[in-house]
Amino acid sequence: MREYQYGDSVKHIDWKKSAQKMALQQRIFFAEREIDINLMALMNGSLHFGISRMKQEVVGEVASLLGYYALKNNDPFTLTLFNEALVATTYSTKQESRLQNVLKTLLTMNVIGHHIDWKEVEKYAVHVLKKSSLMFIIGDFFEVPMLEILCRKHHVVVIIVRDLFEENLDNIGTLHIKDPIGLEERRISVDHAFAKQYSQHQQIHDRNLDAYLKSSGIAYTKIYTYEDPFLKLLTLLRSL
Repeated sequence: MREYQYGDSVKHIDWKKSAQKMALQQRIFFAEREIDINLMALMNGSLHFGISRMKQEVVGEVASLLGYYALKNNDPFTLTLFNEALVATTYSTKQESRLQNVLKTLLTMNVIGHHIDWKEVEKYAVHVLKKSSLMFIIGDFFEVPMLEILCRKHHVVVIIVRDLFEENLDNIGTLHIKDPIGLEERRISVDHAFAKQYSQHQQIHDRNLDAYLKSSGIAYTKIYTYEDPFLKLLTLLRSL
């Protein structure tokens, strides 16, 4: 589903969705047997965290599962790593070796100090990728993304990777922490009041993120580091 554009066939307008969104919505049909699949891993500094497993490792497993899903279906796919700019890409391929090479980069690269430039992501997805595609964006999404323009061209699906500790702090005393993106260092006292305030702030952010994704018509799932990504992805793919 995407917003109606001049020249589109009126036969494919979904009037129910259009009424809900107060704008004409067009159903997308993949005419070819093959579906172009784009996997985008957001490699920012906050992936360098995890109690059960590092989030970066889980992002790699998710990208691997989706990449091999495309290979099994003989669909052309692209795996791209992004932070401030494009880091690495397989380009459109059906070759397992290209997938393995970029997965190696994903799992071994140093993400500390890096952030996501959504304007660059938008330029790449809209202007570099020539064809409409089924696009999976994988990251921890501790900021509300900019996906409106991407959704006009691609069928976007979001996969949120988190560690449960990031959403539910315990009363663990004084910590010396370093911001993995801004690199600032400080000591904080994590008592009951701080943990409660932090959790409330995170809940507000996630409610805003949920509302944004739903209003944009974007399907999503959340995978914690202690969970089996395969089962979550299987449920997600069946719902698409």
